[in-house]
Amino acid sequence: MTDPDRACYGFQVVQYAAYQDAIDVLMLSDALFFDDFKQRRVLDALVAYVKSHGGEVLRFSQMHSSGEKLMSLTGIAAILRYPFPDIDLLAETDALKTST
Repeated sequence: MTDPDRACYGFQVVQYAAYQDAIDVLMLSDALFFDDFKQRRVLDALVAYVKSHGGEVLRFSQMHSSGEKLMSLTGIAAILRYPFPDIDLLAETDALKTST
């Protein structure tokens, strides 16, 4: 992939992309599923949503170099179906709207 506008990382941004039906491939580190039960439920729901909307889900082991690299990028990332410039700013704006 050579288009940086077709990738995103960080839970808030990836979740925003999912609800825009923009995710082609969701990538998760398995380490995220071990932290706490509430986080696992949220991640399970996100995985189910992405799969139900035609996305592929890849889970990487934290014991493998690819999982380590993913954890260095927050542990969650996505390849998008189409370029989505400024998705991080849009996700942040949306989060601010829903929190007030």
